[in-house]
Amino acid sequence: MTVNSNSWYNNAFETLPSQVYTPRQHPDFQTALNAILQTGETPVLRVSGHGIPGDLRGSSLVDASNLRDVRVDPRQMIATVQAGARWGDVAAAAGEHGLIPMSGSAPSVGVLGYLLEGGIGLLARKFGYSARSLRLVRLLTAAGEVLTVSADENPDVLWALRGAGSNFGIVISAEIQLLEHPNVDGGGFYYQRNKIADVAHGWLDWTRSLTDDTTSSLGIVPFPSSPSIPEPVRGDYGAHVRVAHINGVESGDAVASRLVPDITPAASDFESMTWVESSRVYNDPPVPMGYVASNILTGPLSHANIDSILEFAGPSSVAGPFVTQINHLGGALGPQPNVMSAGRHGAEYALRLLTRLEPGSGERAANTAKGVHHEIFTKLGIRTIGTSLNFSLGQRLTADEVASAFEPEALSRLLDIKRRLDPDNVFSNYHSLVSSNHE
Repeated sequence: MTVNSNSWYNNAFETLPSQVYTPRQHPDFQTALNAILQTGETPVLRVSGHGIPGDLRGSSLVDASNLRDVRVDPRQMIATVQAGARWGDVAAAAGEHGLIPMSGSAPSVGVLGYLLEGGIGLLARKFGYSARSLRLVRLLTAAGEVLTVSADENPDVLWALRGAGSNFGIVISAEIQLLEHPNVDGGGFYYQRNKIADVAHGWLDWTRSLTDDTTSSLGIVPFPSSPSIPEPVRGDYGAHVRVAHINGVESGDAVASRLVPDITPAASDFESMTWVESSRVYNDPPVPMGYVASNILTGPLSHANIDSILEFAGPSSVAGPFVTQINHLGGALGPQPNVMSAGRHGAEYALRLLTRLEPGSGERAANTAKGVHHEIFTKLGIRTIGTSLNFSLGQRLTADEVASAFEPEALSRLLDIKRRLDPDNVFSNYHSLVSSNHE
């Protein structure tokens, strides 16, 4: 059976699974997995298709995209979500009770896939990795068993799911913790091409003065000619500073004046908004597109580092164009006395490169772009702490690349749990902890 690539948000890949299973209720997941295991193929779970790693030949698809039920317990501040729920579903349901989820920039992203690989949300510096919000998980393992995973039952598996979760089975439902911050001050500041360098250096200085209440990123973007893009930067390169803040009273003008004191944004949409409206902070494209994205996690950045990033990955780069993004980390993403999730803790910034791909261009084009990304990372000479699985999109990482997403001690624990729950590496399609031949 053929599934057209346009049914995935990332439409760069021709998805040609051998079979497609569409569960209607929880027992259907077990039926589908049993049938797939008899064929020896790799099971692939589809929700929104943002994180598709490549072509799916030789795989069988479990399409959970229609299982989107969300139930909120306002007293316990917990949302129970099905496998196919999107963040927009949770934000709407939670918002009815003045609550918010620890979600990211795009409401169309699947909840569980995002959480299982860590999740660096809009308020990550305040609340840490979004994966920490996982409280209870129903996990279908390679043995066909449905495990209840929580702090009381299988707590080591809960820790593993919070950052490396796609390796251990199919999550068919979960309970996630909600928060009591119904509003956020946020939005984007847009600057034209000739201001990019000044804005990049100003943003770096500004991040050094911030409290954990503010989470931001800098985008250096070849903007499309789309009506959703402010006219001053539409169809050209520009800088896009995205800011999300709680417990604040500053206006957008006040934030902009501290961000780059001598430069007025060409456009801004910074304002107080509900969490349901928070997708406006990044203004991500709402329609499918093709792309591959790579990243490195770093320590402190210098102004010399910014100059190098602009040289090799900015508007004048001979290897581009790229969407280049620097996320300010630190805060609650840093080392914690009681580590609640797998993954790297202690990075101060994440540098991300995204190359847009033509629809259906396939893995060869993605791998070529990935190679260019890594050449640029090498040229930059920035001290690298590791990588983020959430920001590795449209590609299959090698075992070494996946290992770089975790501290050595955490990786050892994860491999022990992988051997226990999935000794034959059945779940190997998304950022597998071990290669398909167990290298």
